[in-house]
Amino acid sequence: MAHGPRRRAARKHKRQRFGGVCRTCQKKLDSGLVSLGFALVAADRTFVYLFAFASIVMVLTFVVVWARNFKQTRQYMPAGLTVVAVLLTFDVTTLLMADFGTLGKSPVLAFFLECWVAVRIYAFAVVGLMLADRLNAAASLMAVSGPGNGQETRYGISMPPPRAWLYTVGAIGFLIAFTVVLFQQVGATINEAILVDGKDPFALSSVTILLVAAMGFGEEITFRLGLQNGLTYLFRSSRFAHYWAVLATAAFWSLGHLGTLEPGWVKLVQVFAIGLVLGQMNRMFGVVPCIITHSTFNVLMVLLAPTVFGHMLEGV
Repeated sequence: MAHGPRRRAARKHKRQRFGGVCRTCQKKLDSGLVSLGFALVAADRTFVYLFAFASIVMVLTFVVVWARNFKQTRQYMPAGLTVVAVLLTFDVTTLLMADFGTLGKSPVLAFFLECWVAVRIYAFAVVGLMLADRLNAAASLMAVSGPGNGQETRYGISMPPPRAWLYTVGAIGFLIAFTVVLFQQVGATINEAILVDGKDPFALSSVTILLVAAMGFGEEITFRLGLQNGLTYLFRSSRFAHYWAVLATAAFWSLGHLGTLEPGWVKLVQVFAIGLVLGQMNRMFGVVPCIITHSTFNVLMVLLAPTVFGHMLEGV
């Protein structure tokens, strides 16, 4: 008699089967998926916090290295000041074209933030150039050793060889095609967490174009010229130092883009692939083609977004 209730429960369980999956199992599966979703959200937040902490450590490290090698980095001062001037021009123009309320900044806060940006980007530029010179890497921005490197020099800026421009055009086309196919096949959508008043913060406008161009410029100075050369110098005892540096820089850079799209892994795949392409270009030709490729890619993606990625803006 003790097995009667169990048998009746088993028969009831069997009768509840639908489409090969019983309702009890379906409930357990749904519960597991919900738990997995919460775990992924928590992981995203953890990675964001770790990236923020690591970024602060990275910036402070480069500032300290610059301060400790102040005399050695003096020869790179013109290039560093040029980088700062270009980036601040982008930022100030953007601030003048948009009201401070839209950017969530007050004029005083914006001033101090721009001062910090100037110090940070200068440190990345001069330290990155110093390390590139020590590694005998491709002339990155300034012809620090004169025109004897076989590259044409204009106004102190080391111009990449002609084939670098072919790589630049090819890289832009490849990255746009790769992004279009990836996003459309997956059906990527904008994460609601980054929306401002229910609208995409990167919607097409003149301010957005300037902003994404400046982001491309600043990120290449920070990650390719600064971090990648720093990691290459750190791994210099290994014959694969350049490749380890390209991989590590691309991986770290991709973590900074978490939480912008759904599903989250799509942005990681896209940015990691872009990081590999830009990292190899930096290794071969220096950071100038990387800046042009990244900024042009950003601007073109903003221009193409309304037509190519219309599905991403549904409900926005």
